[in-house]
Amino acid sequence: EEVKVYILENLPSHLRTAIDSALEELDENEEGSSKERENIENAAILTAIAELDALNVADDEAQSQFSAKLRAHQFLHSALEFINLFESAHTAFDSMLLSSNNSDVTEALRFFVR
Repeated sequence: EEVKVYILENLPSHLRTAIDSALEELDENEEGSSKERENIENAAILTAIAELDALNVADDEAQSQFSAKLRAHQFLHSALEFINLFESAHTAFDSMLLSSNNSDVTEALRFFVR
């Protein structure tokens, strides 16, 4: 969360303008949920990551630090997605590993080896 806050506070000006505009519009509708707000913030972060990958240049120390925070956020987001995916699949793996059928056990173990 600390990394996300830092990124949102230090977005490039064109992204800051776009996110502020989208959040203002969301607030005007009064139907905006916190989930929609989070989606807008995440979209801005993903856009910043895409721009960073395209440029792949750090002009100064602040840009370098922003780049590092973006990459950390991207890594943490990917790790959390993997953990959530793995947790949702663990019951299937448990049943496969405890199966009396050898091919089920072998397939479950192959997944971990890959």
